[in-house]
Amino acid sequence: MNKILLLNKYTAMQEYEKLRELLDLDSLPTPNSIKEQILYQALERIVSGNTKNPKNKKIGKLNYAAIHREAGVPNGTIKLYPVFKGILDRAIPKYQKPTVKHDGEDENLEIYQKCKALKLTVKNERRLKEKYREEGKLQSEALDIVVLRESEIQYQLHTMQNQMNLMQHGNIYSLKPKDVSH
Repeated sequence: MNKILLLNKYTAMQEYEKLRELLDLDSLPTPNSIKEQILYQALERIVSGNTKNPKNKKIGKLNYAAIHREAGVPNGTIKLYPVFKGILDRAIPKYQKPTVKHDGEDENLEIYQKCKALKLTVKNERRLKEKYREEGKLQSEALDIVVLRESEIQYQLHTMQNQMNLMQHGNIYSLKPKDVSH
């Protein structure tokens, strides 16, 4: 088992290209335990952007909690490995700094500005939605008033027609046939 562990240590330490590149190191210290090796693997996955944990993919930050989540170890495990803790403490500030430049601006600034513009767009759309909702309510109320008024007018028309019919029929007298013999 020790040979397998040592082989895994050697193989694993050679694979951490992104981490070594981030820290400007030729090689990383050899882990003394499997948990420490798991921590190094988690750190490499986060730095290279190939995280397994969905929350780490969403957040994209490098910190102690992200390493614990990615490695699947309890919080506080990093404190048990001072060499790894030192490497992580060096890696965190370097990872958080924007490293990619785009036409003289930080890519993170460009992303921030896009997010800010999207937030303003969403805010404006919410405002318009509320405005249209209020206009719809006012139009609905106005339509209700018009329908009510129309039904009142139709009722009045109906009653007036009935009154006119009664008046017309009330003034009709039956005529008695006149005697033509006179």
